[in-house]
Amino acid sequence: MSDVLDDETVWFPKGQTTINEAPTKSRRLRAATDGDDDDEEDVVFVLGQSDMGALNRYLHGGRVLPLDRTSYCNKTGIVDTSLLTPKIWNQVDELIEAYIQVHADCTGFLGDENTAIKRWKANPTASATRTETALQRWKVGRKAGRKVTAAADDDDTDFDKLCTWDKMNGLAQNIYSYSEDAGSTDADDSYYVAMLTLCGDYNDSNDPAEQESIRQDILDLTDDLLGDVNKILSHIGKVKEALKLFEASCQTNQSTLEGLEKSMTTILDQELGSIQDLDKEIKKHQDDIASYQAIIDHGML
Repeated sequence: MSDVLDDETVWFPKGQTTINEAPTKSRRLRAATDGDDDDEEDVVFVLGQSDMGALNRYLHGGRVLPLDRTSYCNKTGIVDTSLLTPKIWNQVDELIEAYIQVHADCTGFLGDENTAIKRWKANPTASATRTETALQRWKVGRKAGRKVTAAADDDDTDFDKLCTWDKMNGLAQNIYSYSEDAGSTDADDSYYVAMLTLCGDYNDSNDPAEQESIRQDILDLTDDLLGDVNKILSHIGKVKEALKLFEASCQTNQSTLEGLEKSMTTILDQELGSIQDLDKEIKKHQDDIASYQAIIDHGML
């Protein structure tokens, strides 16, 4: 198990590669400087970096930390607790308290074990297959007394309840949906085109009443799109704040755990003897066992 945890590449996302169709100037310059013309230069491993691997490892590891004495003993392989003195137990309890905080932070960022189920059950976004134009869809929604633009149904109360990871995904989806609605590659499905169409209708009309109606439609559509932009900006602020708090908590946890490591080592040395001496003794016994095992394996006993 420790071998797997110590290999940082285990925590890299798998199978997530993308092709750089147009490498950036800095990448081309770096490749030329390195003298590397290999085709692999055009393949980018998404999130496959040591920082992302470390984050992934921390988040998943933090969610399975022991949160009480029993689970701590099970995780660390302590079978006989009679050797654990009150001083050691007090230190273990402090360590468990630190684990509880790390667990809370990681769960708040990535979600608990039920979050994945909720994600699967979540209602998917509306199908991209539409028969009506953006303008027709917007007018139908307006007549029904509701907004129909990208983030119209996004409730901030529900957004605030999401874990940080889902907030980030939700924000990305809102931005994508807004971009798809506002400036779709399909001209008939673009709200920008819808506004230009309304402007054309306004200029073509000679009826003041009709012009006023069209003018109001333009204003309403603009307000709806601006409302979506403001919603996205609000969510960006909340995601940034959540990440900022997570970073600060990680720094605090690091300091706490480093201090506990030193104090735990000191107490174990005082209560059970030098850990280094114990390690040497364990190594000696392991060598003796290996020697005897070799004799047995060769049938010389």
